[in-house]
Amino acid sequence: MIPFNSEVLKHFGTMNGTINGTIKNELSEEENSLVNYLIRNPKATYNNCSSDMKISRRSISRLFNTLQNKGIIVREGSKKSGKWRIVK
Repeated sequence: MIPFNSEVLKHFGTMNGTINGTIKNELSEEENSLVNYLIRNPKATYNNCSSDMKISRRSISRLFNTLQNKGIIVREGSKKSGKWRIVK
């Protein structure tokens, strides 16, 4: 289970209601894994995700692009020092 803190709950409301209800029904298994990874590591880079999740960097790039197009994640800040925010 993913450890949730109060900051995450502010954005999501409840773990089961939002994460399981909204996100899991719309996302593939890999997309869901990436969202869970970003919840734990909002400052993650493509390379971090690729090595930790054992998925090619190109596939990670596609997953990020898909999640951004679906409105699930947004990038806040600069490319170098920014972070990912889950919005849906």
